[in-house]
Amino acid sequence: MDNISHTLSGLLMRDSAPRHMFESKTFLVFSLLTANAPDIDILFLFAGVEAYFKHHRGFSHSIFLIPIWGAIPAALAYYISRKKLGFRASWLWFSGMVAVHVLLDWLTSYGTEIFWPISTRLFSANLFPIVDPILVILMALAAIFVAIKPQARKRIVKLMLIAIVGLTGLRIYSKTVSESIVRANSGVIMKIHSFADTETPAAWLNPTRYRVVTVFGNTAESYRVRPLSGEFEFQGSFPLLIHGDEHYAEIESFELSKIFLERAQLPVAIERGDELIFADLRYSANIGQNKGLSIYFPMENGKISGEPSMGRRKRNQ
Repeated sequence: MDNISHTLSGLLMRDSAPRHMFESKTFLVFSLLTANAPDIDILFLFAGVEAYFKHHRGFSHSIFLIPIWGAIPAALAYYISRKKLGFRASWLWFSGMVAVHVLLDWLTSYGTEIFWPISTRLFSANLFPIVDPILVILMALAAIFVAIKPQARKRIVKLMLIAIVGLTGLRIYSKTVSESIVRANSGVIMKIHSFADTETPAAWLNPTRYRVVTVFGNTAESYRVRPLSGEFEFQGSFPLLIHGDEHYAEIESFELSKIFLERAQLPVAIERGDELIFADLRYSANIGQNKGLSIYFPMENGKISGEPSMGRRKRNQ
């Protein structure tokens, strides 16, 4: 998830800690830092966008590194606080914060290497969007209420956890029902995928809305579903990009798009005018509209004629 969510999750855990830890400014600072620790992989941006895409949510998000991520801030807090913050207790809390970070990332559709180095496979529950405004609002409200009334912090945290569990349950229900609706109204399906619908502001703020993508052979069909009303909308049919396709070798020849291709679950490549748009149906069926998650290639005479870009290239007028 986004770093606002991770930061608020660390604050939420700090608010439920024992009193001497809750009142420690050192513990507060390290809680906020530790909750974001696995995202230190952002430093790969200094090595280029390709390196960042290759390693983001990679080894730093492994569940096997959780004890290490917890031990580093615990040791620092132990000495900075002059041993007022016990190492063992801090290590348990900080490790829990990192575990929550990994859990939140796994819940989204981006994919996380949670079992590195045993496996570099990307795991994702496809339950939450990468940025969930409702979850952010819930955790932010908890932080505000605790700041106003710290003596009631544990009760506030419990109520907020109940609300978050309820939100998660609603998403699980909506995702399951959305898939069932599409199954009942589609033809033969080999695979079915569903993702939180973020294609419009209204959908992004509605935790019951999901996009369902069915796969038969090399063809994917995308639907937007309103599970509570049973309504669904067919968005389009897309040929999935596979080995041997016309532009596969060209796309794979560039490091950026090669890495993107390796991480994609539902890769598609569509020619539009003088450009080729390479995207992943996990994020949107409106191919090319999400500039941050689409790759654009300039085209000339049916062939890729230049370097790819994550943003639309400027056309000469």
